[in-house]
Amino acid sequence: MSLLLLISLFSHAEPLLWQADKGEQRLYLMGTIHVGDTELDPFSRKVTEALDSSDSLIVETRLNEKVRFPQEPQPSAKQILDEEHVATLVTILKQTSLAPATILNLPPWQAALTLQQLQFQSLNYQPQFGVDMQFVQWANTHQLPIKGLESLQFQIDLLANQPDDGLDMLKQTIQEWPNSAASIQCLVESWRMGDMDNLEEVLQAEAYNDDFYHSFIYERNENWVEILSQSQEYKTGTYFVAVGALHLVGKHSVVELLGEQGYAITLLSTPNKANCSISSTS
Repeated sequence: MSLLLLISLFSHAEPLLWQADKGEQRLYLMGTIHVGDTELDPFSRKVTEALDSSDSLIVETRLNEKVRFPQEPQPSAKQILDEEHVATLVTILKQTSLAPATILNLPPWQAALTLQQLQFQSLNYQPQFGVDMQFVQWANTHQLPIKGLESLQFQIDLLANQPDDGLDMLKQTIQEWPNSAASIQCLVESWRMGDMDNLEEVLQAEAYNDDFYHSFIYERNENWVEILSQSQEYKTGTYFVAVGALHLVGKHSVVELLGEQGYAITLLSTPNKANCSISSTS
């Protein structure tokens, strides 16, 4: 039985949902995944009730902003990858619809993103079906204001300004390619089941590079908590916060940092164990 079939069988699954209260403010915290398919449904009764009671939806970023890609030339993947990784990448690309010459001439971070997007598409996962986008569509339909914690330009700059132009990110993508389909499927099931252990394993896998982890997880968690806890805009009222699931689990997570700020934290969902192992897919 495939992992995707297993996913559809667990109707009792509950993605992670927390409530954080302090003073006159209430936050609902929902971990998301940024891609999905037509079967991915985040709207449990608890989630819908939380959205209905909220004054606004807060997501990582509003996606309708214009962005600017780096103007300065960046070295290509072909220029800074070693011969072994170039050969492996060419072998991977020959199995896809992507032209090796095109990908090898991209900066490493763009090459890595392109490969990741291709793998998502091969599994029929699309950004428009991601949990974030489903919440945005719900908010638009129900006239719920939408706020962003950071700009889309900030996220592009974060990717483009990695050390060595994202060389480690590309190497990791190449290394994990043989097992990436199984890993993605297990991630989706782990999200759906609210399997915190598996999600924390994914988070640890993302910590392959200290600079990457510090910039993409640690610093952003701190920034978001400062905004949520200190901004006058959110001092009073109820807010539904939907950010990537890996930002809500493990050490120094948004949930843990809010607790350190004096918020009363309540897990509203019931975690379940996914029928897959992240470690066995890596």
